[in-house]
Amino acid sequence: MENKYRKEIMAVLMAIQKLGHEIIWADDGGERFKLKGKAIESATKLAAEVVLSVDESHVGFKTPKGNKFWIFFVLGNGAGEAVADWSIPADAAEAKELDKALTAVSRKFEEVA
Repeated sequence: MENKYRKEIMAVLMAIQKLGHEIIWADDGGERFKLKGKAIESATKLAAEVVLSVDESHVGFKTPKGNKFWIFFVLGNGAGEAVADWSIPADAAEAKELDKALTAVSRKFEEVA
């Protein structure tokens, strides 16, 4: 059976990576999985599996300018609300791009619901 959050989680991860951010870890609350240096497709798939395996999880990213941030996912929220929180990259331009990308994905999934 397909997890109802899979498409939204994949869309979030891909939107962030499209900005040039690298997935560096995923944490299921019990274990942190290091993903730094993995191919984009592999890191995305592994991060998505970690997120989808529990109700609450974090995924860490590194920006093109070397800043780090995380996304906090909560499965059980409504459509378009899987991203419950995130830290803000130190660079203002990167933070603005991230906010714009996350808002676009959220709106897309809210409209479908």
